[in-house]
Amino acid sequence: MPVMPDWIAPWFIPALAMMFFTAMFQGTTGFGMALICTPLLAALAGTRTAVECITLVATTTTATIAYSYRAHWDLKRAIWLGAPLLAGTPLGVLLLKYLTDTQLKMGLGVVLILTSGTFVAGWLRRRTAEAGAQVPDEKPLTPAHISPAICIAVGGTSGVLGGATGITGPLMANYLIRTGISRESFKVTLNLIFTASALWRSSCYLAMGMIHRQTVCTALLLIPVAVLGTHAGIRMDKRIPAQHFIPLVHVLLTGLGVWMAVSGFRQG
Repeated sequence: MPVMPDWIAPWFIPALAMMFFTAMFQGTTGFGMALICTPLLAALAGTRTAVECITLVATTTTATIAYSYRAHWDLKRAIWLGAPLLAGTPLGVLLLKYLTDTQLKMGLGVVLILTSGTFVAGWLRRRTAEAGAQVPDEKPLTPAHISPAICIAVGGTSGVLGGATGITGPLMANYLIRTGISRESFKVTLNLIFTASALWRSSCYLAMGMIHRQTVCTALLLIPVAVLGTHAGIRMDKRIPAQHFIPLVHVLLTGLGVWMAVSGFRQG
């Protein structure tokens, strides 16, 4: 039976399937690879290694989506959200460097509960409204109503979360959806920010000596599979309504977040 070289991580084989399907999900919806793959990979490799590996892989998958939808770039929104995100990232990187794996696990669990749990609550609210309950519909914001203050708050918070957990998307995705942005502009704007964020985080991790050779080698091997998954998701974009997948994924992530928070608390 062949033995893998010692520079390939033992979690490489299951990570291949995780990367392909989560990248395909992101290619279809515009976000979600880090949100789904980070907690799954963290269970195998540890939170710190999972965050660093997925950050390296994301530099290519997000750039692939941004380039594919480049005709719909919305640079104004990308700058308003992206600049504070980059500014908040170093604080998250420091948290990743100095917190223990148990603390990171608990923190990631809380992030999943807050982000995915909020999505599930909103989804249930909309379903109740559709069933005839007297719940007022939320009116999406128009581009003219985009608030720079909210962009700074959302972007900065997402930057801290991204540096510490590798997950930058939930808050920004939720905000962009509420601004009335088109589906194509949503995907390209979000992934343009993700690309800049992943490159900046990778630079911070490398500068602080946080990424080891084995993680880099494994990430390089995972990148082709993730890019293939991204292209597959882009091709599926117009064939499969993303809204059928997103609620189920967030329900599962909420449960996973509860499990991570509770298990981290018990280990602490």
